[in-house]
Amino acid sequence: MEVFRIWRSPFIDYHAPLAPISSRDTEIMKLDEKSYSDEILSSIAENGFNGIWVHALLQEVVKHPLFPEFGEDAELFQEKLRVLIARAKRYGIKVYLQMQPPRAVSGRHREFWEHHKDCAGSVEIIDWEDLKEPTPMISLCTSTAKVRQYLREAMAALAASLPDLGGYIIISASEYPAHCRTREKERLKVVCPRCGCRPAAEVIADLLNDLYRGMRSGSSTQQLIAWNWDWSAHAGEKEVISRLDPGIIPMADFERGGRMTVIGRPGHLIDEYALCYPGPAERFLDSWQAAEEHHAPFAVKFQLGTTHENGAVPDLPVIPNIFTRAEWFRKHACAGFLGCWNFGNFPTVNTAAFNFFLKPETPDSPEEAMAAFASHYFPGCRAERAVAAWKRFAEAMTFYPHTWKFLYYAPTSWALGYFVPPGPMSGKAGATWLKNAPRGDDLALAMPGSFTLEELISAVTCLCRLWEEGVKEFENSGIGELPGQGALEYGNTVVCGACFQSLLYMLKLYKLKHDTGSAVGEAYRELSRAELANAERALPFVEADPRQGFHSEAQQYNFSAPMIREKIRLLREQL
Repeated sequence: MEVFRIWRSPFIDYHAPLAPISSRDTEIMKLDEKSYSDEILSSIAENGFNGIWVHALLQEVVKHPLFPEFGEDAELFQEKLRVLIARAKRYGIKVYLQMQPPRAVSGRHREFWEHHKDCAGSVEIIDWEDLKEPTPMISLCTSTAKVRQYLREAMAALAASLPDLGGYIIISASEYPAHCRTREKERLKVVCPRCGCRPAAEVIADLLNDLYRGMRSGSSTQQLIAWNWDWSAHAGEKEVISRLDPGIIPMADFERGGRMTVIGRPGHLIDEYALCYPGPAERFLDSWQAAEEHHAPFAVKFQLGTTHENGAVPDLPVIPNIFTRAEWFRKHACAGFLGCWNFGNFPTVNTAAFNFFLKPETPDSPEEAMAAFASHYFPGCRAERAVAAWKRFAEAMTFYPHTWKFLYYAPTSWALGYFVPPGPMSGKAGATWLKNAPRGDDLALAMPGSFTLEELISAVTCLCRLWEEGVKEFENSGIGELPGQGALEYGNTVVCGACFQSLLYMLKLYKLKHDTGSAVGEAYRELSRAELANAERALPFVEADPRQGFHSEAQQYNFSAPMIREKIRLLREQL
């Protein structure tokens, strides 16, 4: 079977409300010619991918008599999927559904639970913004015969009704409440009396096997990809994989579960998507080894474009680390890979390099391979200078403070478009990846307990210095003088560096306001002068590239040319 290489449009909103049993406010309703235009599908195929993924809820896309409350708009959703499947097929692209069945149902749906109290399992209180108030989410217990029958038969019906579907990417442990062992027991208000006494690996494997057997009874060609996204919170890789039906394809994150030196701390855990870390992670290798022992096909989850390290630039061009990913994949027989999550979805130099490095004739030497790619992708450039730049960018990223809080709450992806006023702190900085999250200069939420603010400032200072050295090398390569893609990629290196400089600016102002209570006088003006020059340098490159500042998960611009122009105006006023 053909190796799958799955990608995604940057212009599709991953949204699945928790509370409703049935809702049209889902991703499938947005599968139109804006999110997946012919131009986007053609670009995905031209960049070496043969699959795209779409988020779906099994409860919404299938009607089934055991749970008649589900699937109110199933026919509509299936028709939307058929249209996309047919359009994508013209470009040699298959559609895969990313799902997490069975998703938990709100305890506020009292009538539903009156009818199905025999299936109620674990209970967790969820306090998320889209729920408006703390809500008990009750799992459909997969240790009950009724739920297991539903899963098998619903998957069979879905597979049969969408015969040209490529398959399913199943997350069986994540932040969304689903089966009874999705979350750690200590987070639950009520532990399921049936699943709570079973090994989590057994619960997860039984669920995946039921889904696979249902799918296989409806289709002989579709694939079921079992993503290990949060298995480590519940069970070891081998414990789950050894229990899976042979046709299931385990898929593991290449970077998560690895360790590297971060700000002088050796053995620092990398537990998120990372371009600063080459990989492969130890946890990933455990998964691969378990699949080898189980004689199971295997797939890889890569994050190729960008990550939460800065989710609002098209790519972080650390091509040496892209080579490491591609080299591993090229040298190991795998069923395929998923190259992105719901952000970092623009085809860029990173995706082009990755697919170039997959060619069997690729040199084993990273320098030779990168030079060959530079000459291929940027004809007429000085390839050795491009390689030197990419190596410097990779070195710079080793100084990125890769911690959970910093990744999610540091203003890296929006600082370039944000003006910090003088005086005391103006408000808390919120989540970087959420739409309309609060923006402010109080960075307390981003402060990891493992590093001091002084250490963060020192590390980001080193990052900025090395990145600027890389920009100068890239400028010397002549790529910026090339039309089209060359000019855009050179501009991207400048904008990435400007984002890190703006991050440093905000960290220093946060320290000043934290230590003295207010940023005023020459200390404030000195930082503002440097930031004014940084914003003025970045502005023309942001104006020239509509990808800059767009965060696909938030579906908004975290920075933009108008934001930067307004920031420049305000900085000039202060100076």
